[in-house]
Amino acid sequence: MTLPPDPNRPPPAGRPGAHPPPYRGRREYCYADGVSMLLAAHGHDVSSDLVEALSGVGLGAILLPGDILVLGQVPPDVGVDHALQRLGFDVRVERDGTGDAAWRRLAELLPRGPVLLGPVDYSALHYHLFRPPAGVDHYVVGYAIEDDHLLLHDPGGYPHVRLDRDTLLAAWRAEEIDYRRGSYQLWHSPERVRTPEVGATALAAFRADYEHTSGAPWPTGAAALRAGADHLTKTTVERLVGFELPLAAARAGNYAEFFRSHDRPEAAGMCDRQAQQFGRAYCAASAGDLTELARLLHRLADLEEELTAHLLA
Repeated sequence: MTLPPDPNRPPPAGRPGAHPPPYRGRREYCYADGVSMLLAAHGHDVSSDLVEALSGVGLGAILLPGDILVLGQVPPDVGVDHALQRLGFDVRVERDGTGDAAWRRLAELLPRGPVLLGPVDYSALHYHLFRPPAGVDHYVVGYAIEDDHLLLHDPGGYPHVRLDRDTLLAAWRAEEIDYRRGSYQLWHSPERVRTPEVGATALAAFRADYEHTSGAPWPTGAAALRAGADHLTKTTVERLVGFELPLAAARAGNYAEFFRSHDRPEAAGMCDRQAQQFGRAYCAASAGDLTELARLLHRLADLEEELTAHLLA
């Protein structure tokens, strides 16, 4: 006698019943898009913009050794944790171990729902035709295993990628990514445990982020912007043009909308002005006008001081 299939039993990975999440993707917000897809797969509709704002990744600035100016203050994987917590979710985070163990764990988890993986090394993802050098981070959402391949959504513009096991594990080991907390990091099984008042929760969290960052052993916030403006190396300018400044302009605009929607018009106005100045700084940097770039970074430092004082008040 053949029993009918159990409708409550999850489908095996890689079979037709293994449903992918809805695709969301903008290259610069890969971790935020990844969280949004992860939550959508588990029945929660949360926009990437809200995830990005709550992550805290795009606020502030730091100047790392070697005069590396980063227009943000929270590592993306920590930002993923922050956003999920601030949205009221409990989520499982796993990392380290061996590649074989990580692959087996994916096979165990994916029948229950998609998982967020990262950081992975962007340079190892061969389907990206224009890849950066090793050490640039990226985040993807895996949703099934098919033969010896992971089926995934890449927020960088590549839905439904079929990536072989060895390539995935090499990228997921993330050996060249300085901020990683370990290899083979993944988030799975999000569960909403509370419904916070997002605006108040976010403001308290942003204050905590700023206070924590102020104890770093390198310049942060306005001091980082001023020090970076006074030490504009070729490497720094290339990084600002190729990644930091366009993304900072988009993030500042996103924060402006967030603050505006939570009745903080002063903070929204400051972020609007930041967005405009970041855009102008990008134009100056791309044109090679380093004098103007330095002037605009000093102006951005003044705006950062205003915003920090407002948020910490």
